[in-house]
Amino acid sequence: MSAALPPGPRLPGLVQTLVVGNFRPHVLPLLERRYGSVVRMKVLPHRDIVMLTAPRATTIRPESA
Repeated sequence: MSAALPPGPRLPGLVQTLVVGNFRPHVLPLLERRYGSVVRMKVLPHRDIVMLTAPRATTIRPESA
């Protein structure tokens, strides 16, 4: 069973790779406004990555003892 990936931009993988590599600090706020705090990006070579755009996207849950 596979989990559904979060939404992300529809730009070609090459463009997304360049954006993630070169303009990440500038683009993360824009991605968060459009897609939320968890965003899927396509990077070369043909991989999907999931980026957390805000600290509130991460929650550490203590394990039950």
